[in-house]
Amino acid sequence: MSQVILLHGFADFSGKYTTDLFRPYFEQAGYSVWECDYGFTLFPTWGKNRKTAQRLVEESEPRSIVVAHSNGAPIAKMAADLGARLDTLVLLSPALDRDARFAAHIRRIIILYSPADLPLSFASLWPWHPWGAMGVAGPSYPDPRIEAYQV
Repeated sequence: MSQVILLHGFADFSGKYTTDLFRPYFEQAGYSVWECDYGFTLFPTWGKNRKTAQRLVEESEPRSIVVAHSNGAPIAKMAADLGARLDTLVLLSPALDRDARFAAHIRRIIILYSPADLPLSFASLWPWHPWGAMGVAGPSYPDPRIEAYQV
């Protein structure tokens, strides 16, 4: 069975209150689970994201499923762009630009977005920051691999 990788957001040291909550359900379904923790970081896109993405390239199993919250989504996208052979992305309030394009080898992308995500709403307004509003408003373009749901 495939590996599931859990990637938390930037304001969480370990995903304990977010993505890690999914672990028992995936394990019960027979998946191996990797909590890919990268710790708290105030400026996640200036180094830690790239290092964590490279770690995914080097250590993830082919055809892995990634469940990523907020800043975990840019890490998963970057890892796929760098060559990680990820199969499915489940993105919870992804901190990505609405027009972010995903690597061609990703088979399925599930996006859960919420207009009520105020921190992400404000973060997407910073002109110097790469975070975007996908987690607030969903993707802005059609892609047959994407299933987007407002929650």
